[in-house]
Amino acid sequence: MNESNSNWAWSRRSNVAFRLWSISLIALFSGCAGAPVGWGGSYEVLLKSEKAITIEYDELVSSYKAIGVVAQAHCERYGKVAVPAGETTTRVSGLIKTHTFRCE
Repeated sequence: MNESNSNWAWSRRSNVAFRLWSISLIALFSGCAGAPVGWGGSYEVLLKSEKAITIEYDELVSSYKAIGVVAQAHCERYGKVAVPAGETTTRVSGLIKTHTFRCE
């Protein structure tokens, strides 16, 4: 009888540990959604005005096409179209990029 109780306790402990691990993992990944660029965040608007928008993004999490959509949505607020300004800077081994779009 002791052995079956021992197995039950071990099984229950393993189940609790697995649940705690799963919850921790989910919290970690969901926390990355609002993280800074380079630490799990996809993009950050650095500057925006009626004339332009500058966006920094992580190529591992986002893409040029995705930030183009963000830039276009910004410029549309002013009845304009987002046009790439040709400015690109990189940091962190080239994975973090910054693009500026003019609103014309």
